Amino acid sequence: MGEWSFQKVFGRGYVMKEIHVYKGQSVESPVIYLNVFEGNGLDVWDACGKLNCRDFTLVAISGLAWDANLSPWKAEPIFKGDDFQGGADEYLNELTQEMRTAKGIKWILEV
Repeated sequence: MGEWSFQKVFGRGYVMKEIHVYKGQSVESPVIYLNVFEGNGLDVWDACGKLNCRDFTLVAISGLAWDANLSPWKAEPIFKGDDFQGGADEYLNELTQEMRTAKGIKWILEV
């Protein structure tokens, strides 16, 4: 597995997503997309390396507005302050179209 990553801050409005890409050894490696609550996915990358997992590229995305980006429909709050906005379709489009293709994004090498 590769020992370097890229980082790019990406987002709209008040939420800034941070993307870390830990590249596998081969360009043919499968890509795993991981929504990260805390951190940058390095702990998952390291754990997979210690377990001798099959080669892959890890794309860890943090800075999500969980109640907005990951809820498939609007819903009443369970707890005060929760706001399930139903933005999962928009996030999926952002993930599959904009982040994946990296249009207009300058990736910064993190050494």
